[in-house]
Amino acid sequence: MKNEALRADQVRRTYQLERSLGKADTTDTYDQYEYLVGAVPSKLMLNFKNGAILTFDMEFMATDHETRDGATGPKTGTRESLVEADAFNSTGDVVRLALTPVSQTDSHPTPYFAYLTDFELSIDNSLSQNKAVGVLGAIESTEGLFTVDMSASVYFTKVSSIAAVRANDSASLDLTLAKANAGITIDLPLVT
Repeated sequence: MKNEALRADQVRRTYQLERSLGKADTTDTYDQYEYLVGAVPSKLMLNFKNGAILTFDMEFMATDHETRDGATGPKTGTRESLVEADAFNSTGDVVRLALTPVSQTDSHPTPYFAYLTDFELSIDNSLSQNKAVGVLGAIESTEGLFTVDMSASVYFTKVSSIAAVRANDSASLDLTLAKANAGITIDLPLVT
């Protein structure tokens, strides 16, 4: 995924999230269900702690919710199967994590830090719901200021890195996780 400059190239999707609530009693044929409709991704949070499984949390904001009882059953549709895979961990699966100065002359600048102990990245669409008289829920969700926030505890190797942080210098962040011939790459080419 990436930010597209032209509106025509921007894709906005809504999702319908389903949650099974179990059977109300023994006479029900199906489980009860709750649906969040018109759901838009709101926030993605990555949390990397030393010696731990890496977590990715995603929040959605929906325009409405629906329920179905055990006599009615679930909505029709295709439900993708969850793929079982080993979790990424912070000791052996981080192939690269670098925060480097932005440079017009050096294609491989020295990273600001040698090691880090924890790392959090938050990507937020700053959604707000558009409400209307006579509508329960929302008629739409509007994106606000797109923000990316990061915090990290690191071991600096040079005092020039600390000076760059204090000067609010521009940097580039790239992260690659790999395991069992699969991986994830996050590249933020310009951050301050």
